[in-house]
Amino acid sequence: MTLQEFTNLIGRAGRPGVATEGASLVVLAEAEKDSSGTEKYNRQRFAYTQLIDEVAGVVKNKLIDNMDCAMSPLQNLLDALEKEWNLISSNEDFDAWLTRTSMLDEDAADSPDKKLVYLDSLDAIIIAALQEVEQIKLAELMPAEIEGELIRIWKFTYAAASSSYEERLRQRWLVRGRAINKLYPDGQLRKKIYQTSLVPRSAVVLLRIATQLRDFMQLGSNYAIRSPIEQLNFVIDLICALSAVPTFKVDEKMNAKVNWELVLQWWLAPNTLAKKLKPKPDKATDWFAFVSKNFIYRANWGLGGLISLLMENTSDGQPIRALEIDDWPRSGLPWIAFWLKELISWGTLDPVAAFLLARGNALDRQSAETDAKFYYAEQLDVTDPNDILDPRKIRSWVSRQSGAVASMDVKEKFSLKVKLTQPAINYAPQIITVFPMCNDNRVFWLEPAGHIVAESTATAEVINGLERFMCQLDVNNAEVNGTAYLRYRNL
Repeated sequence: MTLQEFTNLIGRAGRPGVATEGASLVVLAEAEKDSSGTEKYNRQRFAYTQLIDEVAGVVKNKLIDNMDCAMSPLQNLLDALEKEWNLISSNEDFDAWLTRTSMLDEDAADSPDKKLVYLDSLDAIIIAALQEVEQIKLAELMPAEIEGELIRIWKFTYAAASSSYEERLRQRWLVRGRAINKLYPDGQLRKKIYQTSLVPRSAVVLLRIATQLRDFMQLGSNYAIRSPIEQLNFVIDLICALSAVPTFKVDEKMNAKVNWELVLQWWLAPNTLAKKLKPKPDKATDWFAFVSKNFIYRANWGLGGLISLLMENTSDGQPIRALEIDDWPRSGLPWIAFWLKELISWGTLDPVAAFLLARGNALDRQSAETDAKFYYAEQLDVTDPNDILDPRKIRSWVSRQSGAVASMDVKEKFSLKVKLTQPAINYAPQIITVFPMCNDNRVFWLEPAGHIVAESTATAEVINGLERFMCQLDVNNAEVNGTAYLRYRNL
C-alpha cells in the first residue's frame, strides 16, 4: 500500500462537519520475540512502521514549511493563482487584477498563461455557485445580495475549515466573486456557461459552435440505415468538431504510428479494422486507456454539455424535461443524438446493442449486436429511419422479448473432446472451470489464473456462442462440458 492510499484510507475516519476526530484500527500480527528478548522481524509490522514514519515525515515537512496538513482543491487553486501572479513583475495590485481581468477578452481566449487558466477555473466555480443560488431563489441576485451569498458559500467549503490563512483566501474569493457579474454582464450567458459545466473560455467556444453542431447532428436522422463505416465517420466527424472546445480536445495521437481515429474505430467497430492495424494483446490496455480518457470521459462530457445546451434552446422557448423521454422530439434533434454517449461508453455503433448491454440483456458486444439484428428485421416497413432508433420502441421490443430472439436455437449444454496440455495425473483437481480463447483454427482453454490446460479444434460450430456457456474441463475424460447461462430477463 502506498503512502497516498494509506492516508486516503485513514482520512475516512474524520470529516469536517461530521466529526472532530476519528480513529483507524490497523490489524497486525502479535509481535514475537526471540530468546534474547529482541522482537522478531515481521514483514507486515515492518511495512506498517515504514508507512507511519512516512506520514510523520510528510506532516513534519509541511509544518516546517508553514503549510497545512489538510488541503482543499479550492485552496490549492487560489494558492496556485496567487503564485503565478507573483511570478510576473507588475506594479498592479493583485486584487485590482482580479477585479478587472475578463476571460471573455480576445487576449485571454486562447492564452496558455497559467494564471489565466487558473482564473478560468475559479470563475467556473463562482458562476456555478451563484447560478445554483439563483435557481433556488428563482430570481437573479442583486449586487447587494451577491457578497452575502459568497460569504455563506465560503463557510461551507473545505478551504474555510482547513486553512490557517483562511482570511486571505476568503478575500481572494470575495474580490473575484463581487466582480463576476461585471465581468460577465449577460445573465443569460452566465446561465449557459453553468449549463455546459465548463470553464468560461471553453463554454464560450461551445456556445459559438452549438448551432453548427446541431445542424450536423440533424444529418444523422438516417443513421439507422447507414453502413458501419458511414456510422463510424459520423461519430468521428462529431468528435472532431467538439475538439474545437479546449476542454474536449482529443489527443491527436496515441503514439507516433496510431492516431485517435484509428483507436476509435478499434473501439466502436473492430470488425471494420484490418488485423494488422489492431493492437497486439500486450498493447490493448494502452489503447483502452486512451479510449477511456479521450472518448468515454472527454468526448462524452462534451456530448453531455452540448445536448444539455441544445435542449434548453427549443423552438418554443421551453426547456426539455431531461427525465421525460416523450419530451425529446421537441428538441428537434434526431434520436441518434440521444444514443451517442451510450455508443461510446459501450463500444458499439449500434444503439440497440448499447441498450441491450446497458440493461444486461446481452453478455458482450458481439452477442448484443447479433440480437439487435432481430429488432432491425422487424423495422423493414418503417419509412422514417429516425423512428427506428426511438428508445421507446426499442424498450417495448426488449420487454416483449421478441419472438425472434426467444426462439433462437441456442443449445443448453455441449460436450467437446479436448487435448490436455499435460498428463492427467499432473492435474490436482479433476474438474476445472475454464474459459475459451480462440486463435485461428484452435481453441485454447484457460483456467482462472490464465494457464492453458487444454486445446481443441476451432470449427465454426464449436466457437459459435461459446461466450453463452459456463465451461468446465473434465480431466479424466479429457472433455469440456458447457452449460448455458440463464438469459437475463426484466420482469
